[in-house]
Amino acid sequence: MNNDRSTVPASSRAPRAHGDPRLRALETAFARSRLDGGADLPPAMAEAVLADIRERLAGGISMSGEMPRGGSAEMVALENVEAECLALLVDAGLLDHDTLQAVHGAFADARACLAAHEARAPDGALQQALAARDRQLSIATHELRTPISSILLNLQMLERTARLKGPLDAESVARLLAVPSRQLRRLTRMVDLLLDSAQVENERLVLDLQPLELCELVHDAAGRLAERARDAGCELSLDACEPVHGHWDRLRLEQVVTNLLTNAIKYGGGRVEVRTSGGSEALLVVRDHGPGIADEDQQRIFEPFERLPSAAREDGAGLGLYIVREIVRAHGGHISVASVPGEGATFTVSLPI
Repeated sequence: MNNDRSTVPASSRAPRAHGDPRLRALETAFARSRLDGGADLPPAMAEAVLADIRERLAGGISMSGEMPRGGSAEMVALENVEAECLALLVDAGLLDHDTLQAVHGAFADARACLAAHEARAPDGALQQALAARDRQLSIATHELRTPISSILLNLQMLERTARLKGPLDAESVARLLAVPSRQLRRLTRMVDLLLDSAQVENERLVLDLQPLELCELVHDAAGRLAERARDAGCELSLDACEPVHGHWDRLRLEQVVTNLLTNAIKYGGGRVEVRTSGGSEALLVVRDHGPGIADEDQQRIFEPFERLPSAAREDGAGLGLYIVREIVRAHGGHISVASVPGEGATFTVSLPI
């Protein structure tokens, strides 16, 4: 098999077993696959695999080398067509040992050639993508395991205490359930973030635009976070919120505001100021007085699973700002951050009215 084999007639590349019912069945299977969009192979690739099978069945030396270029879709299609071929041969009573070996060998070689093409992707794109995926899975697994372990430990303590002391009073039960309850809320937030991240990655972020008033939405989100802000010793100042009317997705915009406020409360340095204003576009500005963000980190924090080194001890998987950026982009807007280390950070969201 060589690089230009897809342009060479099959009859000149391999001895053809005229009248061989196995080949007729295989050709039928390949032809059928082209009618099924879920298992469609490019014609050159289908002919290349067929030629390889013909040569193997004729007792010649199997072809080796390059396949026509393809990607993951062709890899899936190869699996589907191989299953189709074997099923047709079984139904026709033609699947002997030699035929099985020929079919398996040809498709295995084809998949190996495609994998080699992908491994030579420009700039190591495939390797980078795989490394990023593995890293994300590792972080997500760790972040999910931590609250689950805490929940299990505290429930075991509750069970052990109940067995040793007998019936527990309401105060004791509430105290022993406080940590599991808090960790379950954290786990729920983590799962929601991971689901949102998956939607973003798969471009399934569908917006339901409706008339909204931005300042009212900010006040609602701040009210839900008031207890968290008090626990963190942080003051939320909404005095500079001006009414701004526009058409946005309420649920998604609530995520934007909630994630930005949660982030600011966590690193806010005791005070977070929120401002909204209108004009040719709507502006949402969230300013904290925390440690700030170095110049080299200001774009990185919007990437998935990225956290600042100083934030490694904090809860979360580094998805909040990534989801904020993608929701804002889906609305046709933009988010930026301005910061000087030691003087806090200011996040600015601009949205089309």
